[in-house]
Amino acid sequence: SDYVFRTMHWPLMVVSAVPQAPFVVHGRRVALRWAAASAAGLGDRRTFAFGLEKDSQPPVPTSDALESLPPNSALAFKRNWPAIQLGADFYVFELRSRVADPQRWDLVGSFVGTGGDTASSRLEREFLSPMTVLSLAFPPDAGGDSMASSLQVFRRAMGQLGKAAGSAPGPTAGPTSGEVAVAMGFWEDGRLALNDFYTALNEATGTERLVTIPVGGESYPRSKERYVQLIKDAALCRNRGGEALAGIWGQLMVYGTVPGVNPCGNVNLGNYFN
Repeated sequence: SDYVFRTMHWPLMVVSAVPQAPFVVHGRRVALRWAAASAAGLGDRRTFAFGLEKDSQPPVPTSDALESLPPNSALAFKRNWPAIQLGADFYVFELRSRVADPQRWDLVGSFVGTGGDTASSRLEREFLSPMTVLSLAFPPDAGGDSMASSLQVFRRAMGQLGKAAGSAPGPTAGPTSGEVAVAMGFWEDGRLALNDFYTALNEATGTERLVTIPVGGESYPRSKERYVQLIKDAALCRNRGGEALAGIWGQLMVYGTVPGVNPCGNVNLGNYFN
């Protein structure tokens, strides 16, 4: 699956990239204005995760608590929760095994942006950016402060992870078991911070939409098989020009498609979270 990740650039985010707000702001009112402007301004510029078309939109959660939130808070949640959950799936199904294997630490470094532009890293695009939007969009006493605190802890843990496991050792003597354990400890720190963020967001919205990560990722209740299939089907669909064009190719029976079989595969963002 490493090849798939390297070639598809796998955009998880359900909203277009937003201007990154400074982490320390001059007052909560400024932050909330920034978040409101970001959420409101993205209405016509939504990009769907994995490059899929509108037909494969994720489900929209509803609850009394969600409906009672300020409109921009609810909007930010509905637009960003799929990216947040997909981030957890990646964190368990992919990142953990990379951190545990020093020969794959170059992929860890690529994830956090080691030696490059961290602002365009996958960590920034698929974790920090949507988490920042959400933490700023919610009122301080309605989860916003808790999310902001968890975000700071997560950001710090990922910075430490990049320093500890940012590059593969190559043919030279690899890191000691103690050094690997330190890197795994930073992964655990990030897991705890993500869980705190997800819990605060679930409580603020009155939903149980976001699934937290158990210790070590063991017994994570979401399906790795389905996750891998989503990635494969998304890559296949994108190679066929997206759902609209893929449907045409299917009707023409080209690209090796089979009549009656979805040319974009059967797993997409419309059914992945069911």
